[in-house]
Amino acid sequence: MPNSFALLRSGFPYHLTMGMRRVTSNPVDIGFGKDGCIYILTRGGLGTEVRIINWDDENLGTIGTGNFTWPASLLVDDNEVLYISDEATHTVTVMDKDGTITSTLGNKGRKDGQFNRPSSMAFDPLGNIIISDTLNHRVQRLDKEGRYLQTVGEFGNQDGQLNMPWGNAVDTEGNIYVTDW
Repeated sequence: MPNSFALLRSGFPYHLTMGMRRVTSNPVDIGFGKDGCIYILTRGGLGTEVRIINWDDENLGTIGTGNFTWPASLLVDDNEVLYISDEATHTVTVMDKDGTITSTLGNKGRKDGQFNRPSSMAFDPLGNIIISDTLNHRVQRLDKEGRYLQTVGEFGNQDGQLNMPWGNAVDTEGNIYVTDW
């Protein structure tokens, strides 16, 4: 089994612990940018925001403070554009590395491109976004501009059906893997 390089910790020592010289409260996801920037999505506690640190555990500030209610997942693309899913607003917020919101993907609903409690996200090999649409019991594929491309799954308890998908990942071949409650 591979060994982790670092642990964004909440009180446990590891090879390298990060985020403890200041309070990094309730980390829920992590993404990596250029020049050693590490983006940490936090939810609740002392802040709901994206904290930025580097591999030397230097505090590089926060972005997005006050823009999220129940953030669930963070993606960082090659241009350091951040995508944050928010269960409460049923959207994906898109912002630049300085924290300026450039767009919002989706809204609450059941139609293509709409969400009900979006959670985990991943990029496919073409750079499209795979989003677990948890309470709509499906996974959706959107391009980075938010255009709907595909739905994977439908509600049910049979093989191939979903009942509250939460996590997802995409391999280099484009296969989508889903964790389902």
